[in-house]
Amino acid sequence: MVPRLVEGVLLMMLMEKPIVVIDTETMGLDPAKHEVIEFAGIKIDPVTLEVIDTLTFKVKPLHIETAQSKALEVNGYTPEAWAEAIDPLDAAQKIAKFCAYTVIVGHNVRFDIGFIHALFDSQGVKARIDYHVVDTVSLAYTKLAKQGLASLSLANVCKFLDIDPEDSVHRAMAGAEKCYEVYKKLA
Repeated sequence: MVPRLVEGVLLMMLMEKPIVVIDTETMGLDPAKHEVIEFAGIKIDPVTLEVIDTLTFKVKPLHIETAQSKALEVNGYTPEAWAEAIDPLDAAQKIAKFCAYTVIVGHNVRFDIGFIHALFDSQGVKARIDYHVVDTVSLAYTKLAKQGLASLSLANVCKFLDIDPEDSVHRAMAGAEKCYEVYKKLA
């Protein structure tokens, strides 16, 4: 059993960690066979919720043949649009560095974290996303379902909160920005 004083100190330390709002675009729904092809993160101050830093990039797919066509349609993938994408190893290292010692926020955040961990594993990067995460789906359910929110999709939560929704072609930074707006309203 953790004494209350130690528990309080640990909570204060957690509350001092920067927050990173993330979004990924992927080649499908299964991190065991599909890849991350775009990442975005917005690092924010845990007290003011002001933006400290951002990171976004496209990732070169190694096995485009395994992609689900609907996923590529949703995220607007074309070989031309991904011509300047970075290698997966570079992507994994950048994500690990950007997200180190932070609290991660995302919409259905375990989906994104599953893909990030699969990217780390595939590239031999010995990093992990901290288990302290905030899921805006859970926040929306807790705070908005009783007010009439019928669907927990990011688009519907944005609409319910009078936030302009993401474009029909999803981009990681646009998704992270919308999630950040939702988080600010619900936190």
